[in-house]
Amino acid sequence: MNRNEWMWLVIVLMLCVILSTCGGGGSSNNNTPINIPLTVSSMTQDGIGINESICVQFSKQVEASTINSSSFLVSNNVTGTVTYDPSTYVACFKPSIYLSPSTKYTATITSDVKDTSGNAMNGYYTWNFTTGASTTSGSWKQISANGAPLTWSNLYYAWTGTDIIIFSYDNVGGQYGGKYNPFSDSWSKVSFTNMPSTRASQPTVWTGNEMIVWGGSTPLYGTILNTGGKYNPLTNVWVSTTTVNAPYPRYSNSAVWTGTEMIIWGGTDGSNLFNSGAKYNPNTDTWTPITTVNAPTGRLNPTAFWTGTEMIIWGGTDQYSNIVHSGAKYNPNTDTWTPITTANAPTGRLNYTAVWTGTEMIIWGGGEAVTMATGARYNPFNDTWTATTLTNAPIGRRNHSATWTGQEMIVWGGYTDNSESTCTGGRYNPLSDSWTAVTVTGGFCPSLNAFAIWTGTEMLVAGGDYGNQYHAGGMYTP
Repeated sequence: MNRNEWMWLVIVLMLCVILSTCGGGGSSNNNTPINIPLTVSSMTQDGIGINESICVQFSKQVEASTINSSSFLVSNNVTGTVTYDPSTYVACFKPSIYLSPSTKYTATITSDVKDTSGNAMNGYYTWNFTTGASTTSGSWKQISANGAPLTWSNLYYAWTGTDIIIFSYDNVGGQYGGKYNPFSDSWSKVSFTNMPSTRASQPTVWTGNEMIVWGGSTPLYGTILNTGGKYNPLTNVWVSTTTVNAPYPRYSNSAVWTGTEMIIWGGTDGSNLFNSGAKYNPNTDTWTPITTVNAPTGRLNPTAFWTGTEMIIWGGTDQYSNIVHSGAKYNPNTDTWTPITTANAPTGRLNYTAVWTGTEMIIWGGGEAVTMATGARYNPFNDTWTATTLTNAPIGRRNHSATWTGQEMIVWGGYTDNSESTCTGGRYNPLSDSWTAVTVTGGFCPSLNAFAIWTGTEMLVAGGDYGNQYHAGGMYTP
């Protein structure tokens, strides 16, 4: 090898060393896998609250789009939402339902998580945590009455997802109302222009952008109505519903929202019980009657829920206050009725509560002179009833309130035997078929014939009566 060849060889070797050094440095900085510290956030240690977030901190910045509910998992099929704070590298999983108390869970971060350079995490990271015991610890707070309606008699309402809309009438035609935001604990005004005429015993539905009220009777003269209105809280405007092809005038009927239509069924005109109904399309302002073939017997105040494909009808009374404890399912696509089984169904009852869990209807409590602490869950998909446990159940009651949290049914207030009011309640978990007491300290009391809604984090109980109409309420945080 001559001198020139040696020189070229030396130059090539020097270039390789330089390129290797630069490349190695870049690889070290950009291709390091994400590492999660062995110590995770204290919120994921044993004793975590059943409604707390599960958090973990990464060792470096991650690509936010890769940390989500598919890459941050919690065992027992717990669903939830995932948030990520790029300033702290902390990701948190907020369960969409309450976790079960005193239960071991496993959280997992999958290797789908990547850093901002696209490098995947080095394997899965998992850890275990156990939730704390469920107790009666919870808290109540009273809601503001500043700006609330002056009377809550002859009330109808709807929960929008952020606000509760309330309209009410007195017995001489006075109109009242308001919009309450539980997150700011504040009231705002609503419009009464074109509001439907004074009425009572009418149902309402929430469509996603409007509240629809229909039917009822006038408190002063007893006129039976087949009119109604649609209220849009964003525009603060009322629009009347058409009476063309509307059902016969009635009150104490049921109503459900299917996602596209309101279905009205049952009720009475004071002389006749109806087993008929109709579908109302608010977009086209049109009514379509539904079949009465195989429909359940006519009744007042039936329970009604929408399952996603069918309307469930159960319970109610006839015009002589005789209890009805049968029901049926209505399919609006096929315009057909299917009876509900009575095997293992709860005993007939008045003034009970009912909630829809997403898969089951839960009936609980009720009664008259003698109240009940019994109930049952109905599964419309396999047409079966399952009794709720009596172990640790609240004392029997009627005219109480109930709501569904996403994991539990909470019941509160009402009358016990001999028409004595109670300021107690309970939380029922259908998965474990178990009851937990609700704290009574600071509770909204007395609470009789009040309504209850779940805001996403708290139960709002308001209205009702105990000799006088109340225009106050309380918020319960489990």
